Amino acid sequence: MADVPTLLIVVGVVCLVILTWAGRKRFPLRIGAGNFFRRKTQVAIVVAGLLIGTAIISSSFIIQTTFDYTVRSAVFRALDAVDEIVFVASPDGSRVPFSEQVWTNLQANLTNMPNVVGLAPRFQLGGAVVDPSTRLFDPTTTLIGFDPAHDLGRFFRADGSAWDGSGLGASEAVINGKLATGIEAKAGDTLILNIGGPRGFVRFNVTVREIVQDVGRGAWNDGENLFLPLSSFQAALGESGQINTITVANVGGVTQGYLRSDDVVREMAPLLPSPPTFTIAKAKADSIDGASRNIDQLSQVFVLLGFFTVIAGILLIINIFVMLAEERKGEMGVARALGMRRTNLFQSFVSEGLLYALLASLVGTFVGLLVAAVILWGFSQVFGAGSFGGTGFILSWTDSDLINGFAIGFLITMATIAIASWRVSKLNIVRAIRDIPEPVQRRSTRRQVALGAAIAILGGLGLAFALARQSLLLQDLGPTGLAFGLAVLTMRVVPPRAVFTAAGLFIVGWVLSPWKFFGLANADITLFIAAGLLLVFGGLLVVLFNSDSILALATRLVRRRTWLPVVRTAIAYPMNKKFRTGATLASIALVMFTIATMSGIQAEVSSSIAKTSERESGGFNLIGASGIPISNWSAAFAAYQNDTKSTNISEPTRWLSQGRIQVAATSNFAGRLYNTTFLGVPSDWTPGFEFQALDASYPNAAAAWAAVQANPGLAIVDGSVIPNNFGPNFGTFSASVGDTFYYGNASTPRSVRIIGILYEQFVQGFWVSADFLKQRFSIEGASTFYFAVRPGVDVTKAGHDLERYFVAYQLITINIQEVINQILEATMGVFNLLEAYLALGLIVGIAGLGVITMRNVVERRQETGALRALGFRKSMVLRSFLIELSFIALTGIALGVALGVALSYDLYLRFFANQAAFVIPWDRLLLLGGIAFLGAVLATASPAIRASRMPPAEALRSFE
Repeated sequence: MADVPTLLIVVGVVCLVILTWAGRKRFPLRIGAGNFFRRKTQVAIVVAGLLIGTAIISSSFIIQTTFDYTVRSAVFRALDAVDEIVFVASPDGSRVPFSEQVWTNLQANLTNMPNVVGLAPRFQLGGAVVDPSTRLFDPTTTLIGFDPAHDLGRFFRADGSAWDGSGLGASEAVINGKLATGIEAKAGDTLILNIGGPRGFVRFNVTVREIVQDVGRGAWNDGENLFLPLSSFQAALGESGQINTITVANVGGVTQGYLRSDDVVREMAPLLPSPPTFTIAKAKADSIDGASRNIDQLSQVFVLLGFFTVIAGILLIINIFVMLAEERKGEMGVARALGMRRTNLFQSFVSEGLLYALLASLVGTFVGLLVAAVILWGFSQVFGAGSFGGTGFILSWTDSDLINGFAIGFLITMATIAIASWRVSKLNIVRAIRDIPEPVQRRSTRRQVALGAAIAILGGLGLAFALARQSLLLQDLGPTGLAFGLAVLTMRVVPPRAVFTAAGLFIVGWVLSPWKFFGLANADITLFIAAGLLLVFGGLLVVLFNSDSILALATRLVRRRTWLPVVRTAIAYPMNKKFRTGATLASIALVMFTIATMSGIQAEVSSSIAKTSERESGGFNLIGASGIPISNWSAAFAAYQNDTKSTNISEPTRWLSQGRIQVAATSNFAGRLYNTTFLGVPSDWTPGFEFQALDASYPNAAAAWAAVQANPGLAIVDGSVIPNNFGPNFGTFSASVGDTFYYGNASTPRSVRIIGILYEQFVQGFWVSADFLKQRFSIEGASTFYFAVRPGVDVTKAGHDLERYFVAYQLITINIQEVINQILEATMGVFNLLEAYLALGLIVGIAGLGVITMRNVVERRQETGALRALGFRKSMVLRSFLIELSFIALTGIALGVALGVALSYDLYLRFFANQAAFVIPWDRLLLLGGIAFLGAVLATASPAIRASRMPPAEALRSFE
């Protein structure tokens, strides 16, 4: 974030310099201020267009601050007073018990750790909790043995009173609200705890003494928690005098203590014994750091997507000042003839622009608050009000967010105004007074030759750099710059229409081309933004330099003689003002391009859902996972059907055995170790999951599965090992067909080679033979299950019936289609929010059309009077203006939509071609395009009507 005082100083210096410079002779400043205050309606429309860019910038800062505040609040809530965690990690990632004396020694050395205020011993394990009275269970409960005298933080009872947990009986426990809700437990219930402890599986009972709120100590890690006396837990596990966790609280309290984590690690490390090797995890600091990085990435999406709107705002600023110059051309020519210098004209325009920039930036800053509030409200609807650990989204901002938004918006606006004003001031006195258009140049000027050569050279260098460094961005920018530079160089040798049309077609074709030098494996959103700008630029070149063809086509479509002159007049005028028309077209096309592209991506994601469901389910409806392996699944399932007389689940059901393992990519285990799972496939089942990659040695999927059954050195892996270039990645490591991974240890490494990769990602790991798991790891019981539900049966209800019957095995079920639908709903919601955010840019385009119409009425006053005198009726003048502005709006909308659809198709070929058919969301595009067009008509109707009602004699006067 930029330094706030510096930005304010820069803004102040800019204002002071302009006021001093323009006010030295007073009259430039007075002229500028007078022009600003002359027409209040014009000021309102101009400010409405200019403030959108500032609103986008300030809202992105506010959204980032809100996300950051929300995530930090969630971390503070989940960890409460705990800043670090001390433990010993085993190779499989679990925690190894160690002597409680380690904590005692640290406690005795607290004076040697000035940044630490508290230490507490814990024995903490994951387990399952069953409530026999409700026949419900939770398989993901964190079981915590704690010492009430030293444990950090406090419990909070239902009435809000604080409690340290003292007075618990040996068989009593405290549970938090999340666990109580999940298993419908109440105080006094007996719970059965099932734990995979260090010495094997343990089961024992406890009684619920108290249900505490999900705050303070009870909110630990934002999960389902059960607390019991440390000594009782140690005795049940057979680990007397042992703990596996030490929690640490730093000086600074819940919200500031984590800032001292580095100092605490340095102070504590020398006081820990070795061996074993202790880990001091900076739990709170690392959680905040990781969450902040993710939030930064998300907020950058808003900043970068808002860049299109900012560009549209810049084009509007340039357009406004170019039109103001056209309107005041005669006035400025007379002023120049009477002795006013170009510098004075520049000063008057800049001082007028200063007032626009200040007002627009000030209003835009506070409009950004409203925009951020709406976007965050939308996020809360998509993700739920209780997202982020129950804290929800709380609109938060700082003074620096508002100051940054104001300052950056002002500086961008002011810089654009200064450039436009400098260009406006360079007018020819004679042509200005006589209102003669600029002459058409027959030869390129030295400046044009130099500009074309510079652009071409930079494009060539960019292309060379792209080839050398494999730069995706320069891969597009380099050839584009080279093509446009060559067009500028040759535009007086070859007809401009031919060279610029060729350059535009090349730019569009190159950006969309699938035959570039490099793929899009590492593409990010900046490449999308660059592609959008280049596509719109190329499309504008084609449209603007083929105006004759467009005019000829339009006139051929008109059959009525009374409409022919109206249409010719309406289209000829904007095509004669290429720069003005191009800037307006670009501001509309940029936003519509982005919306069309995102709508296309939405449609592809939605249409691919059926194929995704098929690939993930393999023909089944439910996935089941048991916390306690079932040794004889066939008999257990037969008993279930006989006992419940159930007809919900059809035969056959399928099962997998499961073993946790660590693998490495090298036989000496020198590299990183990855936690994964071996999934044992029984010999009587050939899974029906679709492959996305298969070793060429196997003719089909059946042959690959047969090879896995026959050879323990072969495996098939799930699809998470292939990085996803579109959307999030859920895999822990990457792999390809033919890769070999090693397990065991460096002295006796064993290997498994990948011969196939599935699309399926719900159940992740290496799919091997069940017989192999039984022989090598003595794993025989079934842990993962696939169920097919009979037609007409509610899938979720069928899953709940299974869970109730197999509650002793801690069976949980997942409705595959429901999970996929939830992911789709959240994805579509995010896309809708981003589209709504981008749609703000349409306001800029609509405001631009409104300004253009107002200025056209004044600028073409005499032209309108001449047309009326020649026989144009009021209705013909009105139709001429409306057709002209409808033509600009529809051309911009059509150009943006066409390019967006083209890019969507390009993305479809790259990411969705093997999942779904290409879909164009015509309903959404027509709706958004219709709204944009209707807004443009409403914004331009009033000045067009006013122009049509102007009497010819009044219109022909030389003054307003």
